[in-house]
Parts: sequence; C-alpha cells; structure tokens
Amino acid sequence: MSRVFIVLHMAWATRGRMRMIPPERDGALKALLNEGARRADSTLLAIGVTWDHVHVVARLGSRTCVSVLAQYLKGFSSHEVNASPSLSRGLWWQAGYFAESIGVVDIDAVTRYLSRQREHHDDSHALEHWLSGSPTKSDF
Repeated sequence: MSRVFIVLHMAWATRGRMRMIPPERDGALKALLNEGARRADSTLLAIGVTWDHVHVVARLGSRTCVSVLAQYLKGFSSHEVNASPSLSRGLWWQAGYFAESIGVVDIDAVTRYLSRQREHHDDSHALEHWLSGSPTKSDF
C-alpha cells in the first residue's frame, strides 16, 4: 500500500470573475466540492468561498494528480449546480487554476486564511497574485 501525504493550496475563479457565488450558496458548493474530491480519491481539508473564486486545501490521493483533482472539483461542482433547479443561477469556472504545494507546518495558516475569504474579499482588496493573467469576461 502506498503512503502519500501531498497537500496543495488550489484556487480558481468564476468565468470572467462574474459574481456567481452568493453567501447563501456556500454550504451547497462546499458539499459539492467535497464530493468531487472524494470522487478523485482525495480529501479537502479546508474550503474558502467568495463571490467570484474558490480556494481549497487538498490532500491528494495516492493515485491522483493535480489536474485530475482540479477536473473533479471544477467539473463536478459546475455540472451539479447547472443541473439543479434549486441552484438555477448557474456556475461557470474560468479555464485553468492555481496550485501550489504546502508543507504540514503551513496547513493551519492557509486554513485560517481560507476561513476568512468573504471578509478578505470585500471591495477594498485588490486581486490576488494568482489571478494575474486570468481571463476576463471579454475573453469568452
């Protein structure tokens, strides 16, 4: 049996940075992201959601690569939201994602950061560094 402990911080935005994720959808979206991770044989340790992007701290499964996890998280969540009449506003993600490995000693700090996403991303804060070069609404 393989023993793997690879932890990632991942983030991605909605298409064109559209404000598609109101606070009342956080619980449903987090449940979908957790299910997507489970289907990718991975585990989410933390999830941070704001109006136009998502962050996760994920532990990769022993046979899961980063691109497969991203595909399950983004693809499964948008498919389920768009297929659900109760979540009818729709959800579309930008192409691509940001991912970086994090060490065990950083998990708590990143998890705390993710827990404050709604407060951190009010209109007084600039875009995060991982968004440079992200597509804009006019790219679609």
